[in-house]
Amino acid sequence: KEEPFMGSVNDYRQRVEFLLSQVLAYNNEVIDMSTSWSLMVDGLKKYKYFGLQLEAFMPKTLRLVEEWKAIPDMKTRIKTIFKHVQETMTVDDNEGIFLYDGIEETYNKKAGSTADINLLLLNLLMKAGVKAYPILFSTRNHGLVNTTYPDANQFNTVMAYVQVDDKYWIMDASDKLSSCTLIPEQVVNSNGFVLQGTGGKWLEVLESKVKYKVFTAVQTEISADGRMTGEATVKCSGYAKRDRGTSWTKNKEEFKQKFFSIPDMSVNLDDIAVNNINSDSLPLEQKVKFNCTLNHSGEYTYFPVNIFSGIHKNPFISEQRISDIEFGYLQDYTIVENFIIPEGYVIDAIPENITLTLPDKSIVFSRFMAANENKLNVRMTVEFKNSFYPVDLYEDFREFYKKLF
Repeated sequence: KEEPFMGSVNDYRQRVEFLLSQVLAYNNEVIDMSTSWSLMVDGLKKYKYFGLQLEAFMPKTLRLVEEWKAIPDMKTRIKTIFKHVQETMTVDDNEGIFLYDGIEETYNKKAGSTADINLLLLNLLMKAGVKAYPILFSTRNHGLVNTTYPDANQFNTVMAYVQVDDKYWIMDASDKLSSCTLIPEQVVNSNGFVLQGTGGKWLEVLESKVKYKVFTAVQTEISADGRMTGEATVKCSGYAKRDRGTSWTKNKEEFKQKFFSIPDMSVNLDDIAVNNINSDSLPLEQKVKFNCTLNHSGEYTYFPVNIFSGIHKNPFISEQRISDIEFGYLQDYTIVENFIIPEGYVIDAIPENITLTLPDKSIVFSRFMAANENKLNVRMTVEFKNSFYPVDLYEDFREFYKKLF
């Protein structure tokens, strides 16, 4: 069964897979079909709809390639080529590592699959003097690759790999909101196979610095009739920027419902602005003005102190779990909120200041609150220091989430 943050169902499905090892030909000759990663690399390099496309001649790009070659700084050259392909091409929904029409036709019609676009990117990078190589992945939703089973069909996407000084960049130009320096979300903290040299090489694609990072600042005022009005600024960086930027681009109404609602309350957004969506260096900034009616009971009015944080629903409520928990990336949430209560009211009770951690301290939650006359100041942080939590720790993990929420 599917579970929240489980990666691929196939990683947990018991099955038998067959690898063709021999074929009996018409003359009773036995043909050996067994292969190795080295033979697979050699075959891909010679294949018409993969490796040979990296050498394909495209007359329409000759002038551009010469301009790119003249850019002295290699990082700037790579970014310029990447931006050209990213902004020019439109991706379809086809998945796989092979193209079928050729990169010249892909370039002419300005559309194609992820493989079409990224093999085109590789062709242009190499023509411009960049040492770039294809890197094959099985994405998180597709499942783990069996490294003892040399078969290209295990992979479902291809991207561009370049070495930049002492670091590497992995680029997916089919994603309109990706950048050269951000490892694509669907493959971060996984393994990729680089078609470099005669035998290729496996690469652990790890990321410990860039996180799914959300900073929320809220200023609100509560009126005597129980209405809360306020403004919020949410800044998202790293993988949070890509997640929210993609959501905003696809469907703005669903974006508002997903990220700017409050559980069990009806929220009216008076205004919303989303900035820096196409900037590589600035966080995605969301500014909203909102109002809502608070819950009442007798002479008490209650208001929530977890507004627009991005953490509202507990997905880990099942008592039993069969799969590991794979977030994909590290996470960091900070919530700073200021509430002003109406004249004639006092704050009767506030949640206690607390620090809550998993036994191994891989998740840390802290909450600090201070009330002064008619003002309440709140600061909460949640830090995930791991992107992967094995299923045998699920009991502790579930209990932590229960206390957290």
